[in-house]
Amino acid sequence: MRMMSIASGSSGNCTYIGDGDTVILVDTGISLKKIEEGLNKAGHTGKDIDGVLITHEHNDHIKGLGVLLRKYDIPVFATEGTIQGIKECRNMGKYDSSLFREIGSNDIFSVGNLEIRVHPISHDAREPVCYSFHEGSRKAVIATDMGCYDDDLRQFLMNSDAMLIESNHDVHMLEVGPYPYDLKRRDYTINAMLMDRYGNVIDEYNGRCDMENHIVRMIGDPYERYDEDALRILRGIYLVAKLDYELSDDTFEAMTSKAPLLEYVSDGRKRKELDKIIKFNSNNSALKVMVNTNVFRFLKGLDRGIVYMLSNKIVLNDPFMFYALAFKINGTIIKTYEFDRLFSKRLENVIKASENDITLVDMLDCDIDILKEANELKKMAGEKYISNIEEVYNSLPIHSIKEINANKDEIKEIYGNEINELLKDIASKILEDKLNNSNDEIIRYVEKVKK
Repeated sequence: MRMMSIASGSSGNCTYIGDGDTVILVDTGISLKKIEEGLNKAGHTGKDIDGVLITHEHNDHIKGLGVLLRKYDIPVFATEGTIQGIKECRNMGKYDSSLFREIGSNDIFSVGNLEIRVHPISHDAREPVCYSFHEGSRKAVIATDMGCYDDDLRQFLMNSDAMLIESNHDVHMLEVGPYPYDLKRRDYTINAMLMDRYGNVIDEYNGRCDMENHIVRMIGDPYERYDEDALRILRGIYLVAKLDYELSDDTFEAMTSKAPLLEYVSDGRKRKELDKIIKFNSNNSALKVMVNTNVFRFLKGLDRGIVYMLSNKIVLNDPFMFYALAFKINGTIIKTYEFDRLFSKRLENVIKASENDITLVDMLDCDIDILKEANELKKMAGEKYISNIEEVYNSLPIHSIKEINANKDEIKEIYGNEINELLKDIASKILEDKLNNSNDEIIRYVEKVKK
């Protein structure tokens, strides 16, 4: 059995383990190119991979997974919580979800020649785990991002021939370290509480009191803290959205005063915070704060859309539909938000498809998912839409010009070689039930048009 770290660290994690015949990757938090280069060093290619094991859903552990799955049909083993987290990741792109294999956090299963055992770990993820690999009397363990350990985990790690371990949780530092200094670096009081190993809560800034009163309050002077980092404004709004709390008076006033500082924060950084806000914006409380503090005025290309959603009581938790509606209302797509290529292309296609009335002809050779999103966009924008678009689409006699049931060579003999526009006309007549999709009737129609 052989184990090799292809990449490790906050920029990406990926580990190869195998025995020559069996090739397994643990995590895919780097580009496909780097994954393949690492496999080449181990004497393998992407085609040799028998399975991918994911420890948890954070980006530095799954960044390359979507691309990998689009190129290779590889089973992916992960816990239920991790799979759910992966599916919610907007950077995954399109992939075959049937490749996922759900495992329990204490399961035992096999991939090729290797027996794999699973064990839960402490980390701020949905359902994180570590893995041990067994072949005969040999044992190797891969355990990363461990917050702390207990006797069960210690037992799981024992008698290993090789281990790859990473942990950055220092209990001693928490017990004797300078709490006020450390906690002052946190933004808000409710995020500045710690618990020691005995269960005692360390609450230097009365965060527990603010939690009981459902208040989001900045630590220290909020004016100074927003001057230090204006992105803290959006982080405060995120807490309002996630917890359904309210801003304290002094935090609200400082946020309103310092909102113009957001103009100097890159749109890409703002978008990362906005994505989190949108997902928890269950009752538009976040949008209300954005408008009441004038923050919305400094979110380029989103301002009119935010006011529109708030005025029309439109609540969106899907970042894609949020940006699509906002950009449609604002009249332009702002590309400086640094959306990935697939996300940007989808935005362009959906907004373009929503610009005019959707006709039956538009449904030919279309991506029905794009059309459904465009239709929903039109509905939210108060425009004419099709109430049962999927049912209409499924009932069409043809879904593509290729399904026209006529001899194309015979049509060319009658009409000439340039028949693309004619075929569109024929398809339109078939969709409108003005022409049967039969060769004889279509040929008669072509002859009539030619005359």
